Amino acid sequence: STSDQQSSTIFFTASVTQWYQKVRDKHILNQVTKRLDQLSGGNRSYCLSKRLKGSSVEVFETKLLNGCRIIWTQSSGNILVWYICHHKHIDRCVRLVNDAFRR
Repeated sequence: STSDQQSSTIFFTASVTQWYQKVRDKHILNQVTKRLDQLSGGNRSYCLSKRLKGSSVEVFETKLLNGCRIIWTQSSGNILVWYICHHKHIDRCVRLVNDAFRR
């Protein structure tokens, strides 16, 4: 199923808040907002919620058109967005998420 019937609340890390403050490209901002709306509505299609390998916790990516990804985890139905990064930085972001869970 590509849709859970339940909606999710989305939380941002400080990294994502800083990203929003820096980005000036309206197109990418609109796309991120659209993807987050889809996720919060329960859509879990492959391009919205690809499980990333090499992590001790369940970390997902959501694809954006410009090669960027939204890196997020889910807990108790809520979504925590850890990073918005270029795909070449995914491994580093997943490592940082793992490190945060180990603390």
